[in-house]
Amino acid sequence: MINLFDFLHDDYKQIEIFNKDQLKNKTIFITGSNGLIGSNLLSYIVFLNREFDLNIKIIAHSFSKQNEWLISEDYITYLSGNLNDLAIDFKFDYLIHTATYGQPRKVLENLENTLYLNTSTYYKLLNTSLKNGAKVLFLSTSSIYGNISGENNSINENFVGKVSLDSISSLYGESKRIGEIISRIYIEQGLDVKIARIAIGYGPGIKLNDKRFMGEFIKKALDLGKIEMLDQGESIRQVCYITDVVEMLMNILLNAKDVVYNVSGIFYDGYGFRIRDIAEIIAKYTNASVVFPKENNGVLGSFAKMNIDISKYTNEFKKSKFVDIDYGLSQTIKWVQALK
Repeated sequence: MINLFDFLHDDYKQIEIFNKDQLKNKTIFITGSNGLIGSNLLSYIVFLNREFDLNIKIIAHSFSKQNEWLISEDYITYLSGNLNDLAIDFKFDYLIHTATYGQPRKVLENLENTLYLNTSTYYKLLNTSLKNGAKVLFLSTSSIYGNISGENNSINENFVGKVSLDSISSLYGESKRIGEIISRIYIEQGLDVKIARIAIGYGPGIKLNDKRFMGEFIKKALDLGKIEMLDQGESIRQVCYITDVVEMLMNILLNAKDVVYNVSGIFYDGYGFRIRDIAEIIAKYTNASVVFPKENNGVLGSFAKMNIDISKYTNEFKKSKFVDIDYGLSQTIKWVQALK
């Protein structure tokens, strides 16, 4: 099986990180290192070591054993098991807390652990970070804003949110909101904590059993030759290719002036894509068809729009170029094919 580092080596070359020498001879602790974002952060740090001789050490934790596509190096320590039970008493200079259950189905199957990872476990991580004098990046989510379908403008970091409290599916967004408040407690104690609210990262590093819509579309296209839509796919989603996500996260961790930043991509009119457009791009690269239902009943619990304003980041870091969605999806399809 091809490893993630080799697969994305050329894509990693396009990432622009400022002041990366801050990482030289440091130790980075990454939780959730088997996930899409965690595994790419790990692989990109390997890239930094090989390209720039930064001598970064990595402690990589995941619930299960390391993915087969993650590279092995003597400066990487892999830990596995329930993060809630891990004794976090080791030294590190940076913490990137990506561990979570982000897939709606996984959240519903792991309600308590979803809550713990963003609250009590996060407290434990921050306590050790404070002792170590470490810098922290907490991966939050655009889900903290709730249903913004009725908002005319894209949502910036000052929006207070519209999370519904009458549905258990809100637990993910609400637990991240609590995690952000916990971050503020430690910021008041002098800890350097940054928060990234991410809206749909995608790309190589995705697992075959990923149940989010982009993974499901690719799997259906490859296995069945058709993508059967649950509705007409008019909902808008803002997405971001994984190397753009990694670039934005690393710059926020190392260089950000403020605490909270939205993270996603910009496309065409400043908004995201209709879900049907994403399905049709995937179909184009897999020679599949897109099949729509005769009746448009909608998908239960699905928002009509998720559109966040990332100008705070793009203005501060002068970022204007994002990976094209055609390229990003074609790379993701090739990755899934390589896993099969």
